[in-house]
Amino acid sequence: DQQQSSPRKLKPLCEGCLEEPVEVDYFGGTVGAEPPRVQWADLADAGREAFEQLAGAGKVLIIENASMGGAMAGWSCERLAKEFPEARMRREYDWVTNPDDRNLQPMGQSSWVNEKTSGEESKDRLRQDKKAPPFAPFYWGVREHRNGDIGNKKVVKRIRELIA
Repeated sequence: DQQQSSPRKLKPLCEGCLEEPVEVDYFGGTVGAEPPRVQWADLADAGREAFEQLAGAGKVLIIENASMGGAMAGWSCERLAKEFPEARMRREYDWVTNPDDRNLQPMGQSSWVNEKTSGEESKDRLRQDKKAPPFAPFYWGVREHRNGDIGNKKVVKRIRELIA
């Protein structure tokens, strides 16, 4: 009878925030290593059940060429800015100036494409993992469209058509 130990927990970020497990305990692998990669073609050949099993595990997964054959295959950040100028997104790791994670960055103001801003606590992350990215990425959470702040109804309708 092998007993599985519980993952170590990090100190909550705020009062009322949930404790989170130490990443390496939860995700496994090695600190600084990247998550598992799968090719879209292999995943498509394996069927929906294979995808659902990987996605349902709740762990980070890199799916290479996931847009291959889709309407947005090969799109760059510049193209997104051009195609969706009225959409809005946010910079991640920005909880001091944007504590509510609101989508404040207009996608059409394309200066974000080349912006390199360190996220909050980036020095701490780099001390823990020299390979950690020092800059905070922008995130367009289209799955969060019901919150109403990724863009107007036209934006939501168009992105849903493109990714369907």
